[in-house]
Amino acid sequence: MGLFGRKNKDAEPETPWQPAVADDANWHLWAEKGFESARDSDLPHAVTYWLGAIDRYDEDTTKLLDKLRKDIFDTVIAKMQEGAVQGQLIPSHMIAEVDAEAVVKHGDKWRPLLSTEVFYHVKENLDSQPGPETVTYTFIAGAYSILGYLRFVSDIKEAAEKCGEVERLGKQASQLCYGFKGNRYEGTVKPKMGGTFCYIINTLFTNLAILLERKVATLSHEQIEAIRERRTNDRVDLLEHLSNALQLTMSAGTSGRLKQKKRVREVLNELNAYIDLLVGDAAPVETKEEA
Repeated sequence: MGLFGRKNKDAEPETPWQPAVADDANWHLWAEKGFESARDSDLPHAVTYWLGAIDRYDEDTTKLLDKLRKDIFDTVIAKMQEGAVQGQLIPSHMIAEVDAEAVVKHGDKWRPLLSTEVFYHVKENLDSQPGPETVTYTFIAGAYSILGYLRFVSDIKEAAEKCGEVERLGKQASQLCYGFKGNRYEGTVKPKMGGTFCYIINTLFTNLAILLERKVATLSHEQIEAIRERRTNDRVDLLEHLSNALQLTMSAGTSGRLKQKKRVREVLNELNAYIDLLVGDAAPVETKEEA
């Protein structure tokens, strides 16, 4: 169920992918190619095309920009729902790349962010899912969209709040999965498996919420605003430590007690490293093991 698997170092190098649209083509063409790719379940290349559309958007009005954002949102939600039924995850963390580029190019005209809007859609519709498999995949898609949001986040207080929201939704997802009885549900994810998996994913956001809240408590208002300004300007992608923490969280959740303790320490180290990069010159937060 992972999206961030490590690449095989011995694998043959792949032929570089090239967009199937001219570099000087109108933004409309780039956007449409993105929707075509998404319909073919190729979200990574869809994101590349949408980034191209945003870069080339040159309209005087924001009306078409709003429509582009809404159409991307609707497309992502449709693929997410389709994937949940088929037992497949979509790389919803990538949508944040579109947000990051759009904010740089168009500022507050690109609101609300796709990554947070996807999560809130999941939050509103999770309890209507028909079985443990769709609950699990829907929750994870929403959680991963916030993981994407955290890649480029500028407001550390808001980051802590979003992690807390994922934590609460994860508890709900686990309870929903456990509430389904028996093995009569279609798909490979049964109630116990779904509940356990949602809980494991949830521990990542629980730990990160705690660490972020502790860090926020040590910062002045001026420091928080300075972090926001720097991150708004540099937009550095902080995916690496988040990805590592996710992989280690998955490993910890399926390990024996001794190995689990080691993995938890490694998770916290990765999350602290993420926070250090987010904050900048501030001292690292304290490490404390959380279940």
